[in-house]
Amino acid sequence: MKKRSPFGKLDVIDLVAMNAAGDEVIVYILATAPWHPRGKDTQRLQTKLETAVSFVADGQLEREYPEVAGLGRRIHIRTDHPLGESEQALVEAAAEHWCEPEGIVLSWSDGIPTKQARGADPHSGQLTCPTLGR
Repeated sequence: MKKRSPFGKLDVIDLVAMNAAGDEVIVYILATAPWHPRGKDTQRLQTKLETAVSFVADGQLEREYPEVAGLGRRIHIRTDHPLGESEQALVEAAAEHWCEPEGIVLSWSDGIPTKQARGADPHSGQLTCPTLGR
């Protein structure tokens, strides 16, 4: 039986929402299947992260949602299963090398409290956020 990838389409933004306070826009990466125990999903996660970072950093987010201009920016990985070691190492490196230089906070949650690689308050991006309309 073929193992299911944790992701849908790698080049698609899964969800864009505002936090409850209305001061931060969150680009979600949704991962529903278990992570491969030997890190075989790491490349897929990297591609998904690159897509999200480009969407935010290159201005496409503000072009599609002009109402978010000037707000804090976060990428949040919402996974139903804990990240594996290689996926967690990737997330921490991506936070430092891709997100922080662009002023983007990178966080993740796996059914337990939100974790954050580095940056601002991890509770500013709650999962009970209204989605932005187009």
